[in-house]
Amino acid sequence: MNRRGAGPTAVFGVGPENAVILMSNDTPDKPDEDEDWMKYANAGFGETDYSLWDDQPAEQDEAEEEPDFDLNSTPNQLGTHMEEIPRAPSPAGHKHLVRIGTCDHCLGRLGGKKRYEQTIAESGAEIRASVVQRDSHLENARTEIPLCPFCENLYEEADLLADIIHDAIQPYEATRLQLGARIPKDQIAAEEELRKRLGAGGSDALKSGLVTEIARNLNDRLDGKKLVNDKPQILALIDVLTLTVELDIRAHYLYGRYQKLERGIPQTRWPCRACKGRGCEKCEGTGLQYKKSVQDLIGNPLLGLFEAKEHAFHGMGREDIDVRCLGQGRPFVIEMKEPKIRTVDLDAAMKSINELAEGSIKITGLRSSNRSEVVRVKDTPAEKSYTIRFRVMPLSEAEHAVLTAPVDLTHVDVQDRG
Repeated sequence: MNRRGAGPTAVFGVGPENAVILMSNDTPDKPDEDEDWMKYANAGFGETDYSLWDDQPAEQDEAEEEPDFDLNSTPNQLGTHMEEIPRAPSPAGHKHLVRIGTCDHCLGRLGGKKRYEQTIAESGAEIRASVVQRDSHLENARTEIPLCPFCENLYEEADLLADIIHDAIQPYEATRLQLGARIPKDQIAAEEELRKRLGAGGSDALKSGLVTEIARNLNDRLDGKKLVNDKPQILALIDVLTLTVELDIRAHYLYGRYQKLERGIPQTRWPCRACKGRGCEKCEGTGLQYKKSVQDLIGNPLLGLFEAKEHAFHGMGREDIDVRCLGQGRPFVIEMKEPKIRTVDLDAAMKSINELAEGSIKITGLRSSNRSEVVRVKDTPAEKSYTIRFRVMPLSEAEHAVLTAPVDLTHVDVQDRG
């Protein structure tokens, strides 16, 4: 934009640099005397060489030297917590097991050095001695850490648990004994994780190792009893939390055949319909619909002989209450639950049952049996035949006349019947 006017000032103008220029004919230019301020007007970013970090000392790049590992060298065994922990049966693995407070039983169980004639405690003591010989500062590691991280000192109670089992099974006659243990799941999981990480390959688990140690302590005190892994007569279940033993007394089975010589006797117990077996005036407090049954006639005399708590009856089929069972007799298996005695003169027992039955039943062929025979007896279809007997009596003349007299039917009778 330009403005023209009179006077000494001839022109005011706005240049393309947006600067105002004053031009006069009377005043000459003095570039040397007046400093040109426009040379300072440009402040573009990046055109200055000023650095904000000029006052900071320069850092020297130091190359990090990587340690030179020798794969063939043997490192100091677990000198610091930064070293890798190897597994047993390496010497370093044994040292770490000792350092964390492992007991002698678990050292022998996890160390992988047990010989055939050794117990796990003897093997563990041998491993500990070899570790202490190399590193004497670990001599008191077990004292400093008294709780074994693997078994939580359960192996120290093996003798006590063996005594408890021995005392508990004394009242019972048995030849086959099996041991078991009930251990919390979290303890089993924690021990398994440690065992797989630190123990030797193929090491026994906590439960199996503990049961084996208890069995070793118990084996010398068993009179006539054999420790087995299947089909026991007594199962001793150990609760490691309470240090108690629960006995599972397996039943004793007897096979035989019975003849029912009297009608009105059911095969098994029949609960009272009125009280459902609870006992009432109608059943005279017995809880039974029928006072006698084949099951009770056979089982009740055997309860005293076997000192059992209860009995159960398994027959090959059944007959109606109002019929007899003759012939060779119906096969059965009677189950004596939790018996204290298993050796009984069965011929004398069979004779006693028949005498006490007083002609109601008769049993033959009584012998010892097993659970598999119960399944076979109950699954076998029972073949039976019925014999019907009847007596023909002569009719009197009056009865004969009634039967042979013609029927006088009227038209109404025929319509009613038709």
